Amino acid sequence: MNAGGNCVDITISVKPQVIFENNSVLIQCGAGYDANNNPDKRVFVNNQTNNTDYYLIRNSNTRQSLRCEVNGGNPLATLKWSCYDGIQSDENSQSSAISTVNWIAANLSDSACICSASHILGWTDRRFVNMHVYYEPNPPTCTLGSANVSKGVLNVTLNSNVSITCKSEGNPTPEKFTWTWPTSHPSEGNTLSLNKIQISHDGLYMFSVENIMKPSIGQVVNGRSNTTFDVNIQYPPTITNAESNLVAIEGTNFSINCKVSLGNPKETFVAWKRESNVTAENVGQLIIFLNISRTDEGNFTCVARNRMTSTGSAEKDGVDNNTFMSMFSIKQKYSDLLPYLLR
Repeated sequence: MNAGGNCVDITISVKPQVIFENNSVLIQCGAGYDANNNPDKRVFVNNQTNNTDYYLIRNSNTRQSLRCEVNGGNPLATLKWSCYDGIQSDENSQSSAISTVNWIAANLSDSACICSASHILGWTDRRFVNMHVYYEPNPPTCTLGSANVSKGVLNVTLNSNVSITCKSEGNPTPEKFTWTWPTSHPSEGNTLSLNKIQISHDGLYMFSVENIMKPSIGQVVNGRSNTTFDVNIQYPPTITNAESNLVAIEGTNFSINCKVSLGNPKETFVAWKRESNVTAENVGQLIIFLNISRTDEGNFTCVARNRMTSTGSAEKDGVDNNTFMSMFSIKQKYSDLLPYLLR
């Protein structure tokens, strides 16, 4: 007999009896299912009857597995998995329908795996497994002033206050943040604060972020990510000679050298200015007077300047200056200058 396209068993029951010729005989034929052989209408996934949660680590390349089971029934229930691109295998026993789905933890995202159960008598049910995909923290991104930075050189100026704040996404959300200083001194938190920066703050700083991933199958894994910054301290040039009250012999050639210790950046612009004139008298470290006369007397200022480009803030000039006062003799004779020269 065929019921709805499915084969069912036919049973014939004949009760032993004495039969006389020309008398009628009763033979009973029955078709159907034994109600006592229905499944218990519960779907177990990993031995749980409720929708459940499952955790795996993205790109761990570990084998993952879920088991679905329905007990009882004749015939047994039919099970079907929908779970990523997993491979389903059925392992029925005499008393239970059992199906397993297997897959490899690759580049996956959060999803739901579903075990659907059905029976020829019209019973259906299913269980959801909420899939949570763990992944290690992403490479950190940071801010310094108005600049977004991820790694590399950070330019900061001497005596300034610096605050670098970093963030990173992961699943679970990262909770451990560590800065390692050039001195190997560590500090906790996602913000690095350097107050009144000195040359000693120069060097390589590493920021590390960490989360803890506990998968349903496999070992606990600490997810880590880090980035490094080379903090470059910028400072102005310095004029190192402090000569003043210079004496020259009238009628001779005379020069003053402005000695400069370079700052950072090293590119330096040096110019001379006269007290009575705000415009540059001369560009360069050396100012030369040819056939000097008393009209050349006065105060001359040497100005040394570099351009500091701090990360996340406006450019500014680093400036140092020194004023040289020239006292040119009004005497014609060399002997009149001797007391000045011997001082």
